[in-house]
Amino acid sequence: HPRPGTAPRDASKIGGVFLWPRKEPWPTCPEHDDCPFVPALQLCKNDIPRITKFKGNSDLRQVLW
Repeated sequence: HPRPGTAPRDASKIGGVFLWPRKEPWPTCPEHDDCPFVPALQLCKNDIPRITKFKGNSDLRQVLW
C-alpha cells in the first residue's frame, strides 16, 4: 500500500530520488535534446534476492526512462 513520504536514496522504490554517484553526471538522452532521464525503478538486492540476478558485487539495479 503506497504511503506519502520520502524513501531513503538507497531504498527499493518506484520513482523518487535515486542513489547516484556525486561526481557522475545524471544521464541524458542525446536523441531528445539531452533531456534528463527520469528515475523509474530502483531495486535493492536484499529486497528481491531470488527474483533477479545482479552483476558481480552490485547490489542495486536502476531503470531510467
